[in-house]
Amino acid sequence: MDISNINTPGDWTLNIHNGVGVGGAILGSQNVVVLSVGTLSVTLSTTIPVISGQIYTFNFTSTGGANACFSHQNPQSYMDGNMYIDNVGNGSLDMNFAIYLDASWFNFH
Repeated sequence: MDISNINTPGDWTLNIHNGVGVGGAILGSQNVVVLSVGTLSVTLSTTIPVISGQIYTFNFTSTGGANACFSHQNPQSYMDGNMYIDNVGNGSLDMNFAIYLDASWFNFH
C-alpha cells in the first residue's frame, strides 16, 4: 500500500475483518507506524487463514491523531472493491495494495 502524504506521522491500527465493511468478525489486528511517504509494508504477527472467493476488509484507524493519505485508484480496478472513508463506502475508489502469502508446503506422506 502506498502513503502519498503525511500530515501527522504516528500510529495506526490495522484490523482485518471477515466480509464487507467493518461489521464482520475481526480476524486479526496489527499496530502500524507510518513515519514517511512511500510504500507501506505490514507484516502480520499472526497467521490469518484466507479462503479463495471470500471477501475481507482492511480497516486502518488512526490512534493518537496520526493523519496520512493512503493512495487510491479511481476508477476502481478490483472486482467488487470499495474504499471506505470515515466509514462511508465509495464504490468508485479502491485502495492500492498487494498481498503476499507464505505458501508453506507440508509433506503429509
